[in-house]
Amino acid sequence: MKKNSITVSDEVLCLLHCPICKTRFTNCTKYITCERNHTFDFSKSGYLNLLKKNKKDIYDKALFNARKQIIEKGFFEGIEQLISNTILKRCPSSERISILDMGCGEGTIFSNILGALKQKGLPYNAIGIDNSKEGIMSASRSDMSVLWLVSDIAKVPITDRSMDIILNTLSPANYNEFNRLLKSDGMIIKTVPNKEYLIELRQATHLNEYSNKEVVSLFSENTLNYKSVRVNYQKKMSDKERSLVFKMTPLTQKIDFKEQESSLSNIATVDVTVLMGEKKPLHL
Repeated sequence: MKKNSITVSDEVLCLLHCPICKTRFTNCTKYITCERNHTFDFSKSGYLNLLKKNKKDIYDKALFNARKQIIEKGFFEGIEQLISNTILKRCPSSERISILDMGCGEGTIFSNILGALKQKGLPYNAIGIDNSKEGIMSASRSDMSVLWLVSDIAKVPITDRSMDIILNTLSPANYNEFNRLLKSDGMIIKTVPNKEYLIELRQATHLNEYSNKEVVSLFSENTLNYKSVRVNYQKKMSDKERSLVFKMTPLTQKIDFKEQESSLSNIATVDVTVLMGEKKPLHL
């Protein structure tokens, strides 16, 4: 996809359906039109807004900018490497896969994972979806190989049983949608924070202790052949990077950085669990 010259392959277009009437899209130029003539325009940077009603963003532009910058500095490289290796192990052939990031935010982690797949020669159709226009706007400016969608992640405008892989990274899950969207042999890869995730920040700002037990339990109940891998490491940060980490997490949205700066550590712990599971048949 190129700015001001939108090109979406037929393969990718066939993965979508209209959020209003659920018919297929049949036209793709500077806009897409469904079989019942509902039309949606591409933005100048190439993303599509398929929300029926625009919602106010929960997170602001500053959060997404900080997140993008810190991820580009390798903050989540351990997670990205594990996920890309998992996909390559599961999909070793040259056959094109369809991969969706549900709750992709500003898209940097997804783009880094896709970059690793491309480097190994694995072809893909990629879609990143989030209900934040600010996040998708940022994503579309950086990576034109992905179809970026602003949409309701509880009612995803993508056809049934069309996805090989669904990623859900540090974002809420919707298992009804996951199971609808996945092919019969599809896989969900979900990343959840552990107790020690950004523990230095939590302690400095007196935030409550976090537990992921309910989230992990829900994942295991809704998938087959469930397994998990813990990723844990510490990052040394400059003062600028420390500020970016503070600003990139929703944990600190209502906390003033300057007031907390003297108590913040220049070490940040990345501690997450990557959950992997296959689609659960309806009859189970």
